[in-house]
This record gives sequence, structure tokens and C-alpha cells, in this order.
Amino acid sequence: MTKLDMRSLIRQRPVLLLGFVAILIQADPLVVAQTRRPSARRSQPTASRRTPLSPAAFDDLNRRATRAREANELKEAIDLYQQALASRPNWEEGWWYFATLLYELDQYREAREAFQKFVALQPKGGAAWALMGLCEFRLREYERALEHIQRGRALGLGDSEQITFVTRYHAALLLTRFGQYESALEILTYFARSLPTENALVVEALGLSSLRLPLLPVELAPDKRELVLEVGRAAYHQFARRFVEAEKEFTSLAARYPGVPNVNYAHGVFLLEAKTELAHEAFLRELCVSPRT
Repeated sequence: MTKLDMRSLIRQRPVLLLGFVAILIQADPLVVAQTRRPSARRSQPTASRRTPLSPAAFDDLNRRATRAREANELKEAIDLYQQALASRPNWEEGWWYFATLLYELDQYREAREAFQKFVALQPKGGAAWALMGLCEFRLREYERALEHIQRGRALGLGDSEQITFVTRYHAALLLTRFGQYESALEILTYFARSLPTENALVVEALGLSSLRLPLLPVELAPDKRELVLEVGRAAYHQFARRFVEAEKEFTSLAARYPGVPNVNYAHGVFLLEAKTELAHEAFLRELCVSPRT
């Protein structure tokens, strides 16, 4: 889904791990397409054993790798870091840069393995756990992705609003996919109340959670998309405390989609705070549509 812009991230040292990152929204079902760099040859994170380099030779490799990385010569930088790691496999900084460079070149499997090396050395690096989870999301290993994203969130992601957004957003998508709708809605409510403008990604995710559809956005059938977006907009108004707009949207949805599961349920949840009697009626209508709910 979203992809981190590693060009800014990989210029920083891992001791600053929790304060990093700039996010670039890239077209998946997301927003802006990015010109894709040709893939580097597939690098292997586990370097073969070699004779340890002298300190001077290692420092020279490190300097050359840093120059290549800062010049966006990513393939060359990967090769140089790989050579250095073969000599010094416990080099935390090297694994960090190696992993993020691989991620930048869309080599998610290799990047995931390199992040595994990093967190084995630095287990409290919340950002690295989250990035590993995002690699696994790209690899469609969704259970592991959720586990590692949540672990990263628990350890702490630093002050970057952007990394917080992308991590929370993917956590909400995965929670919805695994049927944990209330937990997903809790995250998405935070977005609706804190973002300065309505966000299309959050609207779509809210629609899926409110309709209790255990799907990712890319798994949604095209003929269901408009309904999901309409419900998502109504829920966005609700959680952003724009109650007049929310009531108008939910009333219209209930009239136009009376037999669609969970439309009446979402309407009833909205009505609970101020119009309990009407909420009760909405829930009864939902039971007629989905008697096993």
C-alpha cells in the first residue's frame, strides 16, 4: 500500500532510529505514482563468511558505502554494505542501511531478512520492527505483518507523524482483515479527529470496518467499492464529530441499502449517543437482514 521514501531515512544513523522517515504515498490503491528505479540485482542479506577486514579496510568500505548511499547510488551501496557485513556481521548500522536500501529497491523479502538481523542485535528498535512488518505486508504475509507492526507500535515509533500514520493505517487494515473491527475503528477514529483534511485512504478503511468486511482495499470487489466509500464518508463525519453531515449520510444509506448487511448496524451505532430509540429500531432492522449477527 503506502511505501516509505527511504532516501531520507537511509541517510540517518540508527542511533536516531526513532526519529526518522519521510513518507511518499505511492500508487497501490493510494495516491501518487512514483517513477520506479530499475531493480538492483537481488542481494542476499546473509553474507558469506570472509576473513575479517583490517580496521582501515573496513573504514574504507564504510566511507565508500556512505558516499554511494548519499549519492543515491543504491545498488553500489548495497554491494559495499554487503561486503562490510560479511566481515563484521554484528554491525548494527550496516544492517540498518542494508535493510532500508533493499526496501527502497522493492526487494521486500531480502529487506525483511536484513531487518531480522538488525532487530536481533537491537530488539527495542520499534521502527525496524514496523518496517519489517511493512515488508511482510508487501509479501502478503499478513499475520506476521500485523504482529510485527503492532510490536513496533508498542516499542515506540518516535515523533514522526508520517511513520505513525503509515504504521497505524496498515495496522487498521490488517485488524479489519482479521475481523478485529472495533480495534481497527479505534485507530481510524484517531485519524478522523486529528487529520486536518479528509483522507481518502481513511474513508475507504472506515467503510470496510464499519461494514465489517474482512478485506483489504485491494481485495474489494469493484461493484462494492462505491457503497464502502459512502459508508466510510458517513463514518468519517461521525468520528470527526460532524454529526449533522453524518446523520444525513446514514439516513440516506439506510433508505437506499435497506437489505445490505451492517448498513443498519452502522446507522444504529451512530444513533446510540443521541437517539437511543431510533438506534434500537436500526438494530432491529439489522437483525431482520442478518439474524445471526
